Amino acid sequence: MRRGLEAISGRLSARVDEVADAMVARYRREIPEYSTLDDAILADVRHISALNMHAVLAELDAGQLEEARAGAARRVHHGVSLESLLHAYRIWGQGVWNAILETADPADPEEREAALMMAGRIIEHIDVVSTVAARAYLDEAQSLWSEREVLRRDLLDALISGQAASRQAAALRVELAEGYIVVLARGEQDDRDPRAVRTALRRALDNALRHLMPDEGGAVLAGLRHSEVVALYPAEGRAGLERVRTQAAALAEALAPLAFKLGVGGWHAGLGGVATSYAEAREAVGMALRGGATRLVVFDDVIVDHILRSSPHADRVLTDTLGPLQDYDAKRTSALLPTLRAYVESAFNVTRAAAALHVHPNTVVYRLGRIRDLTGRDPHDPDDLLVLSLALRLAGPPDR
Repeated sequence: MRRGLEAISGRLSARVDEVADAMVARYRREIPEYSTLDDAILADVRHISALNMHAVLAELDAGQLEEARAGAARRVHHGVSLESLLHAYRIWGQGVWNAILETADPADPEEREAALMMAGRIIEHIDVVSTVAARAYLDEAQSLWSEREVLRRDLLDALISGQAASRQAAALRVELAEGYIVVLARGEQDDRDPRAVRTALRRALDNALRHLMPDEGGAVLAGLRHSEVVALYPAEGRAGLERVRTQAAALAEALAPLAFKLGVGGWHAGLGGVATSYAEAREAVGMALRGGATRLVVFDDVIVDHILRSSPHADRVLTDTLGPLQDYDAKRTSALLPTLRAYVESAFNVTRAAAALHVHPNTVVYRLGRIRDLTGRDPHDPDDLLVLSLALRLAGPPDR
């Protein structure tokens, strides 16, 4: 057996460079990410492949293991995915085994037995090295992700607070757009353990980068800030809001399993407008979180509601205007409030309101008169009708 091992190892040692070259060629043919690597990186890949062959022919030592670990960490910076890295190790194992079969003398019983023993070495080596490489890869990716996240968060903080952001943008090599619409995602659950929250945030960020794709004129700038995903969508004007709305709706559906909701701010000219858009997106996502089944709120759609609820007179408008109608309906089993709602929703058309209520138009006219008597607001007077409409907006849908 020993003689067979030494014979195979001796002959294969002379072919290490040849076999390593063949492996690299196969990596490039079968793994798309390797086909795009430049010659300098491929030379590094070849070196690690040859190093692993020497380890199988002799015995893996700490120095070789450290080189394999360092090589895996470098692949993160080369844009090679972990899946592709592990695929390369599988190809490497096949390549070494084929080389052993080509080198061993099939007529020599000791060499046949030695070849089978070396097959076990290959399997053990792949198991050890791929585990070490995967851990090194993930550690490096985590470190790099955290570094970029900090830089990106600095940039996001500067933009959403209205500060100059040229230094942070230069550090990230980001070319800033003329203006942005802010999309904000926040989790509904805040009682999960920190690790689960962090994982959910990263998955939400990945989804945001996949779903928010500008037609032209720049890329989405996205990152994590506190417990939310912040995405700055480049837009040249308010017309860009419709595209954002469509893509944000798809993103909201994708994030539903993660228990996230979305808010979208408005567009405001210049980088100084990002802070305003962010404040609007925060208000919008807050409404989404309070809105039950609502997964997405676009601030421009609820700006009137925001103004109303922010007013110190909101309660008075609601109580003084709708309170008398609610009391009257409750005591007399009438339908003044539904009539007012139907009248507003039909664009103040008595005939259409009557059709929606399944009553005669004269009934609607009579009820509008009672509304005037009870509230002091005439539904036929533009100013009074505005107050009545705002009161309905404050009250929300009838089933709320």
